[in-house]
Amino acid sequence: MIIAAIIVFFSVVFFLITRKIIKAIFLASSTLFVIILILSFFIFADVMNLKENLESEPKIFLLEDDSKILTGMVFSDMSDFNSMNFLPEDDLKNLGSSYMKHDYESMLDEKFLMFIFSMEAFENSDSTIIEVEDQTFEKELIFQMLRSDDPIQIFIEDQGYDNIPEGISPEQRADIIARRREQMGSSSDFKGNLFGMLVGTEMMDRGPIFIFSEYKKDNILIYPETAVFKFIDMVPRSLIDKVFNFVNERLGAEQ
Repeated sequence: MIIAAIIVFFSVVFFLITRKIIKAIFLASSTLFVIILILSFFIFADVMNLKENLESEPKIFLLEDDSKILTGMVFSDMSDFNSMNFLPEDDLKNLGSSYMKHDYESMLDEKFLMFIFSMEAFENSDSTIIEVEDQTFEKELIFQMLRSDDPIQIFIEDQGYDNIPEGISPEQRADIIARRREQMGSSSDFKGNLFGMLVGTEMMDRGPIFIFSEYKKDNILIYPETAVFKFIDMVPRSLIDKVFNFVNERLGAEQ
C-alpha cells in the first residue's frame, strides 16, 4: 500500500513537472515564433526600403585609413555614373573631424546611406593590380597615392610625365608639369577617382559578397545600420559565402 502510494505520488509529481516543462516549451516556442515573425517583418520592410531608395537616393562613400578620412564621393543615382561627385578637401576635413568623434549622424547629413571603407578592405584582396581601360596599376601604388598629400606628383613621376626633353629652361619645364597637373584636376578629385577604381574592381571581381564579407570583418561601416545589416551581422560568414556562391552559380547557369 505504501509502495503503491509512493508510486502514485511520484507519478503525479512527474506528471505535474512534465506538464510544466511541456507548457514552458510551448510558450517558448510560441514566443520565439512571434519574435521571428516580427523580425522577418522588419527585415522585409527594410529590404523593400533599400530596394526602393538605394539607387535613387544620395549615398556617401568614404575611405578611411588609420582613423583619417582620405577621400570620398557622393552618388545621387547609382545607375548614372555622371551623378557621382567627389568631395572637396574642406568637406573631407569636416567629415574627418566628425568621424573622430563617431558623430555619424552629422556625417550622414541628408544622405540615405553612408559607407565608410577601411583601407584594409582593399589591402586584404587577392588581386594586386587594377586595370582601367588600357592602363594597369599596381595596388601598392594606388595605396601610396591615396595616403599621400600630393598624389598627382607621385603619379607624374611613376608614369614618367616629368621626363621632359633637355634643352628647355627650368621655367618652361615647370610650366609643362603645371599644365599636366592641371589636366588631372584637384588632388581630392584624383583620390576620388582612385577610390572609385578600387571599389569598382572589387565589385567586379567579387560581387556583392565584397560588401557583406568586409562588413562582417568590420572593414566597412554602414550607417544607419538598418535591420538588414544587423541581421547580416548575426549570420555566420560561412553561410553568407555559401548563399552568394549558390546565387552566382545559378546566375552563371542561366546565362
